[in-house]
Amino acid sequence: MEFEAFADRCRRLETESGDLATTAAVADLFGDAGDDLAVTTRFLLGRVFPAHDTRTLDIGPAACHEAIARAAGPNVSA
Repeated sequence: MEFEAFADRCRRLETESGDLATTAAVADLFGDAGDDLAVTTRFLLGRVFPAHDTRTLDIGPAACHEAIARAAGPNVSA
C-alpha cells in the first residue's frame, strides 16, 4: 500500500464516531494492507520501526495515547 493511500485511510479513521465503526475501518485497512501488513500494524500501534530495531522517534506515551484516543472516537479520552 502506498503511504498516501495509508494516510488517507488514517484520516478517514479519525472521522469515525464510534468504536464499532473504527474497528471495522481498521479491519478493512488490515485486509487491504497485503504485503505491508507488518508496517501498517506498526504505524497504527505508534511504532515506525520493528521491535528489534533500536531507532526511535522519541515520541512519548502521552502523545501515543492521545493519538489512539483521537482515532478511537470522541467517546474515548487519553
